[in-house]
Amino acid sequence: MFELADYRNIIDQKLASCLGRSTPNHTVREIYNYSVLPSGKLFRPLLVGAIHHDLAANLGQESKLDSFVEGPVNLAVALELHHAYTLVHDDLPCMDDDDMRRGRPSTHKAFGQWQAVLVGDGLLNLSYQMLGQSESPHLKELLKLFAYATGPKGLIQGQVLDLSGEMSENWQNLIQTHQFKTARLIQLALVGGALCIDRDQIPNQLRVLKKLARLGSSLGVVFQLLDDLTEFCEEEVSQHEWQVNPWPRWPEKILPCLESELKKIQNVIAELELLSVKKVIDSYFLKTRESVSVGMPNIKKHLNGIGDLGPAMDLLQF
Repeated sequence: MFELADYRNIIDQKLASCLGRSTPNHTVREIYNYSVLPSGKLFRPLLVGAIHHDLAANLGQESKLDSFVEGPVNLAVALELHHAYTLVHDDLPCMDDDDMRRGRPSTHKAFGQWQAVLVGDGLLNLSYQMLGQSESPHLKELLKLFAYATGPKGLIQGQVLDLSGEMSENWQNLIQTHQFKTARLIQLALVGGALCIDRDQIPNQLRVLKKLARLGSSLGVVFQLLDDLTEFCEEEVSQHEWQVNPWPRWPEKILPCLESELKKIQNVIAELELLSVKKVIDSYFLKTRESVSVGMPNIKKHLNGIGDLGPAMDLLQF
């Protein structure tokens, strides 16, 4: 049985252990801890554990927490460390210029800009250190995948399209940005988690890996579009948000896109029998439905004429 709370606890413990062991005995350690802990949603790291559990179960293998700790947990932790680095740098004045992160001052506001730059760099490199300690039978492929997904043709290019303003020029650029900036890390979690099993044991391995990559692509687009929608749950929306958020600009495109991508997600989960992955996604979608439900009066106020969100919200219930 895949229990979200158990896997979350293991990841949190490993994160704390990693930071305690791999950061210097210096005051800067406080900044590393502040930037990573307490952890956030852990959506991507939990997907690593979920896909490992599902594929092992489908192969008739018993997947326990012990096997997660011995195998893909290093990938899960590496993903979270890398994600934390991107957030630290995203918040800097030269990028998104955000003063708050998860309800408290962002790293550069709490400790200073050069400190945030260097700690972000440290977390980036620490993510590769953790990945290098993985027991994956396909470590070389995993390292290549990690570098590709997070590098110049992955997450970094998504940031380029975002900060250059190209993301907002047209619908195609928006979707491409979401695929680079958000979907690549989700694809990394799913395909990377699969590579933590001896893939030679997986029937139709190439077909399965391709379907996991497609699942990650759809999840990334849906994840980001829903995140954009929840920005309008608030009473007040910043001028910057009005400028970059796609919902005021393309509501007639977003709703059909959401419905289409959600159906693709449902189909892959059903075809590959990804029950644990479904549990992780369900948990995230439940929180999104609750946020949208509570914030609906503000959404309607801000996005007058948005259309009926009902069909898309219904699809969030797998």
